[in-house]
Amino acid sequence: MSGGRSGADRVNTAVSRQFFVYGKGLAPRDEDGLARVREDRSMFVNDTLHDIMLFFHFIGLALGVGVSFTNMFLMRLAGSADTPETAGVIRSLPQRLAVLSTVGLGILWVTGLVMVIRWGVGPYPTWFWLKMVMVVALTAVVYVIYQTQAAIRSGDAAAASRMKFLGPAAGVSSLVVVLFAIFAFH
Repeated sequence: MSGGRSGADRVNTAVSRQFFVYGKGLAPRDEDGLARVREDRSMFVNDTLHDIMLFFHFIGLALGVGVSFTNMFLMRLAGSADTPETAGVIRSLPQRLAVLSTVGLGILWVTGLVMVIRWGVGPYPTWFWLKMVMVVALTAVVYVIYQTQAAIRSGDAAAASRMKFLGPAAGVSSLVVVLFAIFAFH
């Protein structure tokens, strides 16, 4: 053998050069190159899985926050509509769009729990826990919104007045969640 390296060492070195570890360049090699490649490949898979979870987490965020703000603007637009029919059509849109917001919130819960369980439940900063308090509050507001919408459909006129408060409360809560997430993870 030339240079004292066995065929297995040359293969291990070649294999380890094929794997790119996220954020770390080429996989480092040591005496047990194959074990190191397996560890580095595992890091790559973990990073890729984390990135996929984070991607869907951001999709959920976009759905939730986007619909909240869209609904607030739609309600203002309905107030300035030219005809009662137009106002009625505009007022029906937030209820239909709320489904997307709820799907977004569900995606946030699932991906967030997967990331915390999979990548550690270690010590998080206070901002993280404040964010989680606001996520629970947002979830409660969304639940109350659905209950209020059901009451409106059943003819409860007083329930409609609560929606003027609940919609903006959901929007502000979602903004605070985003703000606290920035403080927690930046």
